[in-house]
Amino acid sequence: MANQLLTFGGNQPLVDAIVRYGVRFFVMGGSAARFFFPQWQTDDLDLLVELTVANGERIIGALQSLGCPPIGWTSERLARRHAQMVLKKETGTHYNADILTPTAEFDFLAHWPLAVDAWVGVTPVKVASAETVALLMEQSPEARHHQSAQKLRRLIRSH
Repeated sequence: MANQLLTFGGNQPLVDAIVRYGVRFFVMGGSAARFFFPQWQTDDLDLLVELTVANGERIIGALQSLGCPPIGWTSERLARRHAQMVLKKETGTHYNADILTPTAEFDFLAHWPLAVDAWVGVTPVKVASAETVALLMEQSPEARHHQSAQKLRRLIRSH
């Protein structure tokens, strides 16, 4: 299938559930960078979700449907800026993913139309544009993300 997004196979049920529950999100981070530039190395799936209580409720429902109770997480918490829900083996799940909300500087709705249609298995998803991914990396407080943003900008310019 064209426009296939590669991710850890255990993430498939997670993606299926959040799409089935109508969560509005796009794939970002290393997985999105690898979608555009296959040489990019990554090991997790980063999902940036729209910042609304209703979207937070859908996320909670999707996780509960997977038997993955979001301990300590509420729809209100998922409607706050710069939240990060880590779903990794070490946190008791079978996934290798992060669910994130935008920072104050990022306008989700402005970037939504720039996202690209893709597939995780047979499930349709939106992937943040390469420019959006670079911008998100630049806005991260982590230095390693700034270095990744520089690398990604070089790849964008060379294509």
